[in-house]
Amino acid sequence: MAGLAQRIAPRTKRASVTQPMSEVSDALASDGGFLARVVELLSPHERQALRMRHRDGLSDGAIAARLEVPVDSVRTMLARAESTLRAAQRAFLDALVESRR
Repeated sequence: MAGLAQRIAPRTKRASVTQPMSEVSDALASDGGFLARVVELLSPHERQALRMRHRDGLSDGAIAARLEVPVDSVRTMLARAESTLRAAQRAFLDALVESRR
């Protein structure tokens, strides 16, 4: 996973994607659980907060109460987790575009 962690470092330049979004979504979902593996790179609290937000639909306040942390901490956890996921998605898309060249 160290290689993946290096690949998902934030990038400043985006690759242009020419595939239809449905093809990209299918590739992200089907690549042996790529996103599931990326989620495992998150801290336990980030993972919990992300799941509570997106799977359970909880508010920042409800997540904070369940995790017994301040609301600002929840916001920070969610921002970091979502940033990591976006960076991983960009790295995946970059690799997908490169593989099609």
